Amino acid sequence: MDIRDVKKSLNREVLHDGQRYLFAGCVLRRHRKTGRFYYEAELHDPRNEKWVVCCPLSDIKEEHK
Repeated sequence: MDIRDVKKSLNREVLHDGQRYLFAGCVLRRHRKTGRFYYEAELHDPRNEKWVVCCPLSDIKEEHK
């Protein structure tokens, strides 16, 4: 997923590693050693409300309906 697709994908289902998750947010982070900025996605499992997955935004695929 690209950063420009974040707004339209919020609170919608997305794919990560072949599994469906609810896209809950996007966080800008800075790498401690290199100082480079990167985006991280926060995903919630719709089957288990307490399950949260954080991964690089580039690993997310939009769910097309």
